[in-house]
Amino acid sequence: MRTRKWLVVLASCVATLAAVAGSARAGSATLLAVSKGQMPGDTNADPQLSLAEQAELGGACLKVVFAQGSAFGETRPKITDWTAFRTVKFDAFNPSDKPVSLSLCVRHKGTTGYPTRADSSLMLKPGKNSIAIALANVANVDGSRPDLSQVRHWYVTCDAANTTVLFGDFTLEGEGAPAAAPAAQAPAAAGGPIKITGKTGDMAVDLTVSGLGPGTAPAAPATTQPATPAPAAAGAKATLLGISKGSMPNDTNGDPQVALDDKAELGGVCLKVTFAKGASFGMSRAGLKDWRGYANLRFAAINTGKAPLTVTFTVKHAGSKNFGTRVDKDLVLAPGKNEIVVPIAGAANNDGSAPDFSSINQWYIACESEATVLFGDFILEGGK
Repeated sequence: MRTRKWLVVLASCVATLAAVAGSARAGSATLLAVSKGQMPGDTNADPQLSLAEQAELGGACLKVVFAQGSAFGETRPKITDWTAFRTVKFDAFNPSDKPVSLSLCVRHKGTTGYPTRADSSLMLKPGKNSIAIALANVANVDGSRPDLSQVRHWYVTCDAANTTVLFGDFTLEGEGAPAAAPAAQAPAAAGGPIKITGKTGDMAVDLTVSGLGPGTAPAAPATTQPATPAPAAAGAKATLLGISKGSMPNDTNGDPQVALDDKAELGGVCLKVTFAKGASFGMSRAGLKDWRGYANLRFAAINTGKAPLTVTFTVKHAGSKNFGTRVDKDLVLAPGKNEIVVPIAGAANNDGSAPDFSSINQWYIACESEATVLFGDFILEGGK
């Protein structure tokens, strides 16, 4: 009987280790399990919350009727460290025949006020929407980087009164994994016994196990410096600004009016920018920084005016010290839809020197005229 009891203990240990390994491989975690009947623990401005059924969301879902400026979410969430995850994902169903604007707001370790919280604007088209927010592109309202190592509060808010949206589960996806358990005592020698001590339930464990391997102890992991990101492979693609997924620029200048819109010619959700003279929008200190190996920047844009419009694409990089050492490229937008391709390979600074695209500090689109332009996703494409 004693032998059987130790076998049960050993089987329990092995099963626990397998479960942890499985979770690590999965790299996903649930923020709000609506499909399991979980309700958000925090609301503001009295939204109406109830569980509902929606086939497009797989069954059980959360029905929210927003009042003006109301919100729902989680304070003191169970998962506070988001640094290892790549995206926040959820499905939402917009039952109306018009787009709905929402915001996902995150208060974190570095949040001391409105400018230092992270806001991501979202546009829901009528019907089902699958939302994926790239955490690498998330920025605080003032453009600084959020500290997602300790998320204190996240919530979804809507400024329009009497707006109904149905939500599925909220999940974190990517490279995240549970925190590592304390390391087991290493074998004294190759092929030697392993000693396991502790408790399982109310039973003390003091177990020595041998003969579990071919006699070779696992090598200790080598300590290495973080690898420098490799240049993009041929044919690779990367999204600089995923407007179609609800991502918004984190950097503006000259007070342009920036909002999500819906335009069939751009495939649906797009970015509507009303430029004041000299205004600009773009990204700083966020998103993909290493542009080496990419051949082109590609995006679609609709010039709503009746005359050609000139905008300027600017890149400030690791070597940029002033106007001469940054990259500026003038682009002419004809009236209507334009498919823009900006060569990256072979680009030059304003003084003719070579840019250092291994670390991009800021990129933006500027316009010297008052104009309204709609933009699709900004994509980097690898070389042939």
